[in-house]
Amino acid sequence: MWSGRARACSSATRRGWPRSARPYAIAGLPQNILGTTDRAGNIVIRPGLSADDFAETLRHETVHSMLTASNRRVADLQMSAYNSSHLWRYAEEALSETYGTLSPLKGLTFPLTAPGYDIAPKRLIAEAAGAAGVVGGLGFGGYQLAEGIFGADRP
Repeated sequence: MWSGRARACSSATRRGWPRSARPYAIAGLPQNILGTTDRAGNIVIRPGLSADDFAETLRHETVHSMLTASNRRVADLQMSAYNSSHLWRYAEEALSETYGTLSPLKGLTFPLTAPGYDIAPKRLIAEAAGAAGVVGGLGFGGYQLAEGIFGADRP
């Protein structure tokens, strides 16, 4: 079922479709799904897409594939974070859609407006605020530690 990298990319390029550094397969998917990437990073794209839809979907799924860890345990942890964290899911989908459509505006709004992602804006904001607090606290703690060790403010 999986196409070889050289064959899949060279035939797609002749039709004006983009090259992909990742191998992909063309296989039947549900009508509302254009492409998918599994936890191993394998890309599957639905047959019968227009050249533009194919290129956009391949770019989108390539980002998901590149973000997939090669270590199975890390990949399982990533999948768990994707399924349980609105912030993680939003960030990954926004990044993928931004590259897929080559439009930052479409990329940033897509995860909030597309059906099936179930990202609640209130929870997204709460998770982002919590993450900012943790990063800010760690940064301040590191600054204080450096001040104590190196005495940067002493004459």
